[in-house]
Amino acid sequence: MSPGKPPLSKGFTLFQLYGITIAVDYSWFIIFGLVTWSLAIGYFPRYTPDLPPALAWSMGALSALLLFGSVLLHELAHSYVAIRHSIPVERITLFLFGGMAQITREARDSKTEFQIAVAGPICSFALALLFWLLTLGTRHLVQADLFVLMFGYLTTINMALAIFNLIPGFPLDGGRMLRAYLWRKYGDFARATYTASRVGKGVALALIFLGFVQIFAGNLIGGLWLVFIGMFLQQAAEAGYSQVMGRELLAGLMVRDFMTQAVITLSPTMTLEQAVEEAFFRHAHICYPVTDQGTLVGILTLDHIKEIPRQEWKERRVQEVMSPPTAENTVSPETSIYEVLAKMGSGGTSRLPVVQGQKLVGIITRRDVMNLLQIRSGLRGADSSLPLS
Repeated sequence: MSPGKPPLSKGFTLFQLYGITIAVDYSWFIIFGLVTWSLAIGYFPRYTPDLPPALAWSMGALSALLLFGSVLLHELAHSYVAIRHSIPVERITLFLFGGMAQITREARDSKTEFQIAVAGPICSFALALLFWLLTLGTRHLVQADLFVLMFGYLTTINMALAIFNLIPGFPLDGGRMLRAYLWRKYGDFARATYTASRVGKGVALALIFLGFVQIFAGNLIGGLWLVFIGMFLQQAAEAGYSQVMGRELLAGLMVRDFMTQAVITLSPTMTLEQAVEEAFFRHAHICYPVTDQGTLVGILTLDHIKEIPRQEWKERRVQEVMSPPTAENTVSPETSIYEVLAKMGSGGTSRLPVVQGQKLVGIITRRDVMNLLQIRSGLRGADSSLPLS
């Protein structure tokens, strides 16, 4: 799967690798179980009928782990090239449909875009070659048949992964390569993304159609899988284009021009009960800046309040439970509006304090940004010649 934002977010972190968080979404266990099951009751027994069930399940689980290790390496290849071009990578998430690297921003030019996109399929082709060589090299080992079968399966699956990702439909790697080509040809990133996304939606609809053909032909599981993949790709193609258009519409806009300067704040010495009654109930926001003589000293959210037992609200102070201000939960007046939207998405917040140095000078909300997007999108739709900035 191509770089982007993970479509699912419920899961856990496995480990950190060179600053990249490697995470697993809970949906991954579904596909891991299905792959293990299909290998244990179908693939291995078909070629080794006398194989004990326990050994079949063990080989199925090992093969599934190596398969998803291959997917992880595919995503790490994208990430390595991105980092080489000074593009940060926050996390790689394994989920139901494979894996996705969360690359924090788009490439600055078509050449970089192409290099990042092609790295994944190259890695998968290399893994296919490696497993093919291992297939040849394990023929004389004890339990050789099992290892030959496992490495043969991994050879095929990595080859299929590489070829599938080369389909020229965004957001697949091939679609990003197509976008890079069109970007270089037209010199217009938004136009290239639009065309690649249209192709991507066409590919998605074709997969959905083939899935229904499979279902009517009696292959229920395989058909449903194609339908689900097609639906996911269609949604991802639309989301990818919307993200790019959002960036285009918000280009050149800064926080200083759209922030609210009159901010409702809390004192660090207030009790939680006072904060709830005077702020949360009265103004109905889910988070508030905490200031001391105009200096931002923290942020209190509804989640902070919920973590404290109700009977302790009269004694506990805001400063005891608030989060400290950081680069992740604040912005400056010179921050771009698009960066604000990205930060809200990654941080899961709808309000960001605006600070100049350590002084609180305003606040920007998701509603502000969404209203701005809606207005500029509507005006641009009414007059396509209207400049974006």
